[in-house]
Amino acid sequence: IPGKVILRRAQAADTNHNICARQRLTQRVTNTHRIVANRRAEKDIHAKRGKTLRQKWSIRVQNLPEQKLRPDRNNFCGYHSTDSTNRRPESTLQLHCFQVPLTHSPLNKSGTHPTNRTSPMNQPRIAAFPKCYMDELCIHKTMTVPQWIELASTLGVDGLEFYAGFMETDAAWIADIRARLDAHGLQMPMLCCSPDFTSDNIDAEIAKEIEWIKLTSAFDGKYCRVLSGQRRPDLTTEQGLDRVAGAIEACLKAADDYDITLILENHYKDNYWTYPEWAQSSERIAALIARIDHPRFMINYDPSNAFLAGEDPLDVLEVVKHRVITMHASDRTLLYGTIEDLRNEENDSIGYASRLSHGEIGKGLNDYDAIFTTLKAAGRTPDWVSIEDGMNGIDELKRSVDFVRRKVQQHFPA
Repeated sequence: IPGKVILRRAQAADTNHNICARQRLTQRVTNTHRIVANRRAEKDIHAKRGKTLRQKWSIRVQNLPEQKLRPDRNNFCGYHSTDSTNRRPESTLQLHCFQVPLTHSPLNKSGTHPTNRTSPMNQPRIAAFPKCYMDELCIHKTMTVPQWIELASTLGVDGLEFYAGFMETDAAWIADIRARLDAHGLQMPMLCCSPDFTSDNIDAEIAKEIEWIKLTSAFDGKYCRVLSGQRRPDLTTEQGLDRVAGAIEACLKAADDYDITLILENHYKDNYWTYPEWAQSSERIAALIARIDHPRFMINYDPSNAFLAGEDPLDVLEVVKHRVITMHASDRTLLYGTIEDLRNEENDSIGYASRLSHGEIGKGLNDYDAIFTTLKAAGRTPDWVSIEDGMNGIDELKRSVDFVRRKVQQHFPA
């Protein structure tokens, strides 16, 4: 059978699958707050269509033009967490080899992958990050990634940002998750990683980041986060800058090989770190930007994290605006006390301090009108805006998505 006929049949099958999947989803989300608890076992839900999906994925690669494949990504090493109770899911990962399937979604006429994109091409695309379910996904394992995809598919976003701590490296798992994303017209554009480049075992951290780069490529993602590392008290500014810049530069060749852009976030603290970010201040971020002038090294701007560094988000944006390519959208509030109180306790606890809370976007301190105006004046249109919210339920996350989309449409009209 000619290759074009095979592709048309696969595309038609996918269209029918999308319709059926959405009909099944509509029946299951009458009460979205309980969708996770009420879900049947994953193997029961997908037993009937699992074999069909695998057959589709194998068919799609037949007779595809050679240039549409990435032959260098079908065999690489990855990380897998074997301890579901560990509070540091990324730092205790064990290295093993696995195969990434050479499988692609059917190509459309423009040669790209089809998606139910809701954002016009000249607007930032909207993604969602499961900030509200991190422990359920990474630590307690009471939620699976397929369950998160099903739940997030009701939000009306263009993609889902994944976190390295809940990823698996088994080839069958990767193929299954890609198929589930495709079924809902969703992309996985960004992988949220937390390399600790101030660690004494820096070679291991570099190796982890390189494998995360490859894992991002396995999902056809474009952006892989880098952090500077923890602000260890025995590390001087000069030592930190040399160590962090050297580590990021060591990852750039892999980023270039796999067509991935490394995005440095003005970060506060990873969920499972003891110390806050080394490059938390705009001064240190500016030093890193000046040291690493490379097209594969850009910025993921998070306005909420600026407050935690004791800075105005717009002042931080002025420093990084010409390198911004993605964003995290959120709003933060202190449940009690002051920023100074937060400073006094942030070095003594794993993850975020208890007095810190994510809030619904648009109801906090961030001025998204000013943020988007500044970016547009600088000629920067973020490729993706990933939403971190939902700490008070999926309805709150949906309201945050709606708010960000209104602001994107207002400041970046089609």
